[in-house]
Amino acid sequence: MSDETGRNEVFVQSFPDAGSKFQISEGGGDKPVWRRDGKEMFYVSTDGKMMAVTIEAGADRFVAGARQALFDARLEGTQTYDVTADGQRFLIPSLPGSGGASSLTLVVNGLP
Repeated sequence: MSDETGRNEVFVQSFPDAGSKFQISEGGGDKPVWRRDGKEMFYVSTDGKMMAVTIEAGADRFVAGARQALFDARLEGTQTYDVTADGQRFLIPSLPGSGGASSLTLVVNGLP
């Protein structure tokens, strides 16, 4: 993430050798997280939506797919989130008084 455009945006750049840089977000973006297989990136837009972008990368190419709004995330300040390996589920803590559930059920290996 960088504010070099005047607002926070999400970029991808090779590492450790800095090569081409590709802008992922449009209109502002924050809190980027990769899906574990590297085929998708998630970030939070300035209007609070969880965004997804498919990624195709190889030794000599990088293609970012269309941006897709998934749901309202509304993360506050330094609040973070995580995504499952398949990119299908998100773990987002709810803030006190935000109307979230007052209990948490943890499912391990399909057993509560």
